Amino acid sequence: MSALMKKWILSISLLLLTIIFVGIGVQFWVQQKINAYIAEDMPSSIYVKNHDVKFNLWKHQLTCRPLEVYYDADSTDNYTSKIAVENIDINGLKYYQLWKNDKIILDNLILSNPVITHHKSNNRSADSKTAGESKKAIDIYIDKFQLESAEVMILNNTQDSITLTINDFNLILRDIMVSDKTLNNHLPFQYSDSYCSYDSLHLKVGNYEYLVSNFGQLKYGNFTINDFRYFTKHDRTSYNKLLSLERDHVDINIDNIKFTNFKLKNSKNRKLAFFADSVYLNSPVAKLYRDKSLEDNIRNRIFYGEKINRALIDMNFDNVLVVNGFLQHEIHKDLSREPGKLKFKNIYSTISNFSNVNQKQTYISFQTKFMEEAKVKGNWSFSTIDPKGTFQFTGAIDNLPLKDLDQLMIPNQNSRMTGFVNSVDFNIMGNLHNSSCDLTIDYQDLKLILLDEENKKRKIVSSLANIMIHDDGTIPDEKKDKISITIDRDPTTSFWKYIWQNIKTALAEDIIKL
Repeated sequence: MSALMKKWILSISLLLLTIIFVGIGVQFWVQQKINAYIAEDMPSSIYVKNHDVKFNLWKHQLTCRPLEVYYDADSTDNYTSKIAVENIDINGLKYYQLWKNDKIILDNLILSNPVITHHKSNNRSADSKTAGESKKAIDIYIDKFQLESAEVMILNNTQDSITLTINDFNLILRDIMVSDKTLNNHLPFQYSDSYCSYDSLHLKVGNYEYLVSNFGQLKYGNFTINDFRYFTKHDRTSYNKLLSLERDHVDINIDNIKFTNFKLKNSKNRKLAFFADSVYLNSPVAKLYRDKSLEDNIRNRIFYGEKINRALIDMNFDNVLVVNGFLQHEIHKDLSREPGKLKFKNIYSTISNFSNVNQKQTYISFQTKFMEEAKVKGNWSFSTIDPKGTFQFTGAIDNLPLKDLDQLMIPNQNSRMTGFVNSVDFNIMGNLHNSSCDLTIDYQDLKLILLDEENKKRKIVSSLANIMIHDDGTIPDEKKDKISITIDRDPTTSFWKYIWQNIKTALAEDIIKL
């Protein structure tokens, strides 16, 4: 081996040894800086416990096993938020960008088996922040962020403390960007694509209701929710003892909800924005119960357009489809009797432009079976931005045997009806203050039967009542005559009661002899 070759080998070896020793020194220095930052220089609102952070210079990798981080805490028992993670893996850290451009750029960030806890009622952060925390944030770019098998819990610091729990929550976000600008939003980052799933979700809604779901998944832009349930947490008897004013006991179950092309965005005016091309509600079943022995809840009522407009989030769903739904409303006036029942089954409905972010009209079409086999179909339109609450509601009812109303009328009105309604067609145009209704009805053999406490016919009063009633709406010179009425609305009247008042007033014009 020549002397020149030996010099080259020696020089390369020395260079390699220098690089290795410098690398070891840099790694030791960075490791010490990380440990010192966690121990001494973290923002005062953040406390880190049980951390074992390892930095690998050559692999561009940072790992931590395990880690507990407390936000806005003065102890591990009194904090606003906490995350306990078994493993954190940060890969592909770009040193040049960090050194030259003051940017953190990562290939991926993976959090394994984290337990995330947030106390909703704590508000300590205003006292905990320091002037040093107002420095410009470092821009962060992450190709892939992954949350594996997370448990999420939000508490409200009350006796009934659990507001939200999510089990086995998995999340993947692509192309994340965090900057000073994004941190001012409710969603404090931008991303290009996402995947998430959970095994169970339990959310407290208000003082009396829960929302639960046994499975959810967002994949390729389609968000699916299975076994959805929204229900009053108390049984009927216990619930009514808690109330001073009447309020529905609710139990809503939906087998499957699917959003296509679902997107979660920031909103300019509200907290967040939910967008989807379509929403499918498969086999929803809604059972409502109201105890009318309680005092009526008299308050000003708003219509559905304004309710949608007042939502805390932006919503824009091009189409909502309801498939094979069922609705039952039990109305209990006399607690010594069974409640009266209103039933709608085989509900199919299409809602176009369910939105509070554009100025287009919302259109709803529906068809269903009323009580037993009567066919009902109709259309409903309104605007979410119209301060007058202008709407149009049209409907048609065909082939209604009046005996089908027994389950509603006998318990609540001590009466029943016989006869047959061939058809009812109505068109209601209205707003918050008044409305007009055009109605045609074709019926035959109409009789009203008033009952005693034992549900036996009161013959004399029934006969007197029927003197005042047209028993046949198919008399040639009266058939298909249109009845037109107008009514004024009490501000405390709900929308559905308003619709019924229009129909009832028009029916009385036709049926009752004047």
